[in-house]
Amino acid sequence: MAKGNCKFNGSGGQYFTTVLIHLFVLSGITFGLYAPWAWVKIFRLKASHTTLNGKEVRFIGTGGQLLVLSLVQGILTLLTLGLYGPWAICKFFEWKAQNTLVGESPSRFNGTGGELFTFYLIHMVVLPILTLGIYCFYSLYRLYAWKEEHTRYGGEKASFGAGFLDFFKVSIVGSILNSLTLNLFTPWSLSMLYKWQIQGLAVGEEHSVDHFPPVRTNMAAVAALVVIGLLPALSIGLFVKSQYDKFAAAGQMGQAIKMVSADSAGANSFRADVHSGSQNQHQRPAQKPAPGQVQKKPEMASPKPSTSTKVAETPSARSTEKPEVLYNRACSKAAQGNFAEADKIYTQVITLDKKYTDAYYNRGLARMEMKQYDHAVSDFTSALELDPKLYEAYCNRANAHFRAGRSEAAIKDYEMAIRLKPDDGDLHFNRGVVLQSVGQMAAAGEDFKEAGRLGQKNAIAFLQSPSAAMPKK
Repeated sequence: MAKGNCKFNGSGGQYFTTVLIHLFVLSGITFGLYAPWAWVKIFRLKASHTTLNGKEVRFIGTGGQLLVLSLVQGILTLLTLGLYGPWAICKFFEWKAQNTLVGESPSRFNGTGGELFTFYLIHMVVLPILTLGIYCFYSLYRLYAWKEEHTRYGGEKASFGAGFLDFFKVSIVGSILNSLTLNLFTPWSLSMLYKWQIQGLAVGEEHSVDHFPPVRTNMAAVAALVVIGLLPALSIGLFVKSQYDKFAAAGQMGQAIKMVSADSAGANSFRADVHSGSQNQHQRPAQKPAPGQVQKKPEMASPKPSTSTKVAETPSARSTEKPEVLYNRACSKAAQGNFAEADKIYTQVITLDKKYTDAYYNRGLARMEMKQYDHAVSDFTSALELDPKLYEAYCNRANAHFRAGRSEAAIKDYEMAIRLKPDDGDLHFNRGVVLQSVGQMAAAGEDFKEAGRLGQKNAIAFLQSPSAAMPKK
């Protein structure tokens, strides 16, 4: 601890009664009105235990003066939203210096609010905010050093050489012990602080006293404190962002599996890519999304030529066109998004060949796109009568039932499809969504888990989300 030519010989025990009775009890009883008188007693006690350059010190201020000063300066600071703070601080320093006699000579403070303003803004506002309050210790230290360097005790120059680390130790020890003793350690905290302050002072004229150099801010230390303060803020920001991203992902997942009414179902509710071919080559969807999953408009694959020879499309030939030729034309229309025309041509195929399974199936898909769910159910049923193992027909008939508001019928069809294709994750995910819509949450959860195990992407994303207990309805 740096030492000047000043001494403080007070102890915590000497302050105990004044602090306990006047600062705590009487100030508390009077709701703080007595606090100025309590602090004046403490200032006088401090002065009685202090010698500056071998001269005794006496404090002559009164509680009434401090009360008026505090009220006026406090009101002005509030009215200016804190901007008057530097001038209020200087007024207090000026009052205290005027009432401090050193060898019976008055002291004076020559600092101004204008000089303090920049320091106040940077050291007591901006840097404490950037460091999450860590810099407050250093700002108090710099303020005290600035105050001493602008005070002439007994008319003589003063300089300050007490170190920041010693101030930090005193502050931390005092804070911890006050917390543990319910502030009963306050007298000893004040005594430690006063000893650090006074013994770091050098008072006297320059020709007779070795003064300390002016205190300057260590910018490297400030930069380090800013970094230390910003790290927790950055960590908190990253944590909040990660939680927001997870929440958003969960929200998007909830939208993906959200139930939609039959009125809102449309061409973008299913993906059922049609691959044309012969009667024995079933047209099956590449994937079977959940009924509520929003996807892009189905993209119909280009039709493959039938095994039969394609007849040229001429007016004379159309009357003799074979079902395979018409079928390929219907697939082409569907691929172009012309589902109504595809429906008509599939109907021509069925008229010529009532056992053309793929024509029933693909007409059902086209009618799904046109929201003709009951007609689609009829077509899928016809396809299943011709090929009972066509599990895709069960799946899409279930989709049609669900769009039409028949959840129980949809569940039964998904069950039939799963019996035929138990390792299809889409089927389990779809049935889980429908089970959820009727309140069978436990069964729905099992389906989502099985779908995830089978590699169904939506189920995997859902199960990996923070709220993987059950998707919300």
